[in-house]
Amino acid sequence: MDLKNDARFADGNIWSLLSTGQISIEEAYQSYLENLRFVSNEVGLVIQNLDAEKIVITADHGNSFGEWGCFAHGPDRGGAVRKVPWVVTSASDNQTHTPSADISDEQKHHTSVEQKLKNLGYKN
Repeated sequence: MDLKNDARFADGNIWSLLSTGQISIEEAYQSYLENLRFVSNEVGLVIQNLDAEKIVITADHGNSFGEWGCFAHGPDRGGAVRKVPWVVTSASDNQTHTPSADISDEQKHHTSVEQKLKNLGYKN
């Protein structure tokens, strides 16, 4: 979903749109899948450029998508928030990427911590 240019996301909170029916569970879920694909590419980049016998790929929590009337992080009546991915793998440094020290314009004009927490659904 285009969070920057779609007026429905002015408050930055997908969960309020989902819980009020302004977007469907399918739209929200597809957005999560797109985000997962993006993140997976970044994780792959790290794994190809790091030596480690064991790497664990996980998340801090899951999200409810309407189960038992819950959205986002809670209240978690069904356990969806506690179900997180847990993948154990290894890594070998193939030296396919050299990070840049340049700071992007987006990083220079960072969003406040409060706004970031709102965007992530931790604050209203």
